[in-house]
Amino acid sequence: MHPTGRVGRSRPCGPLPAAKGLSKVTVTKDPSCGCSPGWVDHLKQARFPLAVIETSEINHVKTRLGVPWPLAACHTGEMAGYVVDGHVPAPAIRRQLSEKPRATGLAVPGMEVEDKEPDTYEVILFGPSGHRALLGRPGGLMNREPALVATREKWMGFYNDVVLPCLIDRAMRKEELVGYRRRVVGAARGRVLEVGIGSGLNLPFYDSSVTEIIGLEPSQPLLELASRRAGANRTVSFLPASAEAIPLDAGSVDTVVTTWTMCSIPDARAALAEMRRVLRPGGELLFVEHGRAPDRWVVHLQDWLTPAWRPLAGGCHLNRPIADLITAAGFKIDDLRTGYAPGPKPFTFLYEGSAKGT
Repeated sequence: MHPTGRVGRSRPCGPLPAAKGLSKVTVTKDPSCGCSPGWVDHLKQARFPLAVIETSEINHVKTRLGVPWPLAACHTGEMAGYVVDGHVPAPAIRRQLSEKPRATGLAVPGMEVEDKEPDTYEVILFGPSGHRALLGRPGGLMNREPALVATREKWMGFYNDVVLPCLIDRAMRKEELVGYRRRVVGAARGRVLEVGIGSGLNLPFYDSSVTEIIGLEPSQPLLELASRRAGANRTVSFLPASAEAIPLDAGSVDTVVTTWTMCSIPDARAALAEMRRVLRPGGELLFVEHGRAPDRWVVHLQDWLTPAWRPLAGGCHLNRPIADLITAAGFKIDDLRTGYAPGPKPFTFLYEGSAKGT
């Protein structure tokens, strides 16, 4: 999370008056978002006129504005016909206004690590198709629109829709993950919501105490793989939706299952709040997730690798503190086991356990 003072450099006399000629930025944020005040202060220091709106329907706002789920953060802005999502630095916004690219807007996906300055953030220019390209040097990428972004969109679209689902399916089929799946999935009971069902690799591990499995997954290619794995199993249905806005009634499921999912959800806090909402009283969250390690040198590697790893791995963050996120969402963890699985340590520190809503 961005501490308030890290997003903009402080000035002893407070923010300057709004500059003439700069477009007004309307910031929409979730009431639980604690990082947006820092970004708002950053824009004030840059003399942007501002309006701030709070809404619990932030994910519907992002859908209306065309923000693709892998790029989404917990607040968004609108200005001069463009979208600015997440902690987009003021200089990048000024470039967008000056160069007027043929694009939907700019985004800084997810949550940047605390010790980075805004001018080092990975700012992404994205178009109406949802694909994107890295913001290049001043006068570079934007001035070559739409040809360059169209080319990048074509290849990113092929990677995200064809290559990445196959890579995810193959990577998650590893034999050493079977024990985790058997323990976590085997504990599910009643009507189950599996968040991020992916290609359906957990389906064989549900037993007869499960009456219904609802597989939520935003990736259509992965849903197609999961549907083939489910076959004629009538207890399984699929929801092509985001975890930040689960289209189920409150208190309507007995168990929520997540396995290696929270790392790639753009707004994990909103998703966990939704999981808690759909769980019945006394219902259980069962999870196994990789995330932030306890060893300082591993954490440094995770923070260093995540910005490069995230766009290659479907939005995966290596450095999320999973247990802290779960408890911050109002869950009480009943059982928690942590430790390194076989493999490179920045990728393999696991959190396994169960929790109930408080």
